[in-house]
Amino acid sequence: MDLLNKHIASILRAKDEESLAIFVGAGVSKSSETKTIKMPSWGDLIDALISDLNIKDESDYLKIAQLYYLTFGEHLYYKRIKDFFPENVPHSKIHDLIFKLNPHSVITTNWDTLLEAAINAKSYFYNIISSDKDLMKSYLGKKLIKMHGDFKNHNIVFKEDDYLNYSFNFPLIENYVKSVISTHTVLFLGYSYNDI
Repeated sequence: MDLLNKHIASILRAKDEESLAIFVGAGVSKSSETKTIKMPSWGDLIDALISDLNIKDESDYLKIAQLYYLTFGEHLYYKRIKDFFPENVPHSKIHDLIFKLNPHSVITTNWDTLLEAAINAKSYFYNIISSDKDLMKSYLGKKLIKMHGDFKNHNIVFKEDDYLNYSFNFPLIENYVKSVISTHTVLFLGYSYNDI
């Protein structure tokens, strides 16, 4: 059996044993792009912030986001980033396929709502978790974990302080994700080698 078939067999076995977790990156959101709808990359967001700040000598993405927040304030910071994410974008076939695999957990760093749209379109039974409070209230075994928050809860993780304070702001989600990674077969989708 070649390596690819071994990996596929491992994923299918984990699915059958209900120990499959899927980690979803921005590449999966890109699959929803159309001729008129573009999903942003980190670079797109940072380029816009750099342009607004009119700076040229900073290349650290987290510091640029932090500087924008400090310069323009929380309201404009969230608005500027949220404006990059069009509403009512239809989810793609990839989103449907993710949930057809019936993973125990879907974990994402994405802020868009495409995974939620796929859940709602097919009435899949998943708790949507984007804050520790959501995790404490969850009652279903299957979960969509938005580990970098979302716009609805006003808790996105993007700037330097967000990463430095992650363990303080998301202790339950952090521990839940660590537990899933250590006890499940994890399939990474939509991440590049630069992301990991």
